[in-house]
Amino acid sequence: MNKLIASTATALFIASAQITFAQSISASNPDTLINMLSESGYPTELVTDSYGDPQIKTEIDGTKMDINFYDCTDGRNCRDIQFRASFDTSGNTSMQTLHDWNRDFFIGKSYQNSQGYAVIEHAVAGVDGMSRYTFERILTRWTSAVDGFKEHIGF
Repeated sequence: MNKLIASTATALFIASAQITFAQSISASNPDTLINMLSESGYPTELVTDSYGDPQIKTEIDGTKMDINFYDCTDGRNCRDIQFRASFDTSGNTSMQTLHDWNRDFFIGKSYQNSQGYAVIEHAVAGVDGMSRYTFERILTRWTSAVDGFKEHIGF
C-alpha cells in the first residue's frame, strides 16, 4: 500500500511539473510568449530585429508595441525581454514631461528617440521558466503603464 501511495505521489508530482513547465514563459522560446499573447486575444508577428534577435510585434488596446529579446546568443537562447511602445508626438513632448514620468512612475522608462517619438520601455530580466501568472501580471502592469503614459504625454 505504501508503494502504491508513493508511486501515485511521484506520478502526480511529475505530471504537475510537466504542466507547470508547459505553461511557463521563456525568452529562450519566443513561441511561449506568442502562444500566451495569442491565447489572450492579442495579434502577434514574430520577426528578426537588426541584431538578428527575435522581436514580437503586437497590439494591445489599440497601441502597437514590440517585445524585444536580449542577452541572446546568435539570435537564440535569449534570457531577457523588453516591452517598447513609441508615440509619434512630432517632438512636441517636452523633456520635462518625460523626466516627470521617470521620476513619478515605477513601470516604464521614457525618453524621446531620434525621430522625436515619445518612447516608453520596460525591461524584464530572467524570463526563463516564468509562470504564466507572473507574466500575465507583468503584462497587465505594462499595459496599464502604457495607458498612463499616453495620458501623461497627451497622446
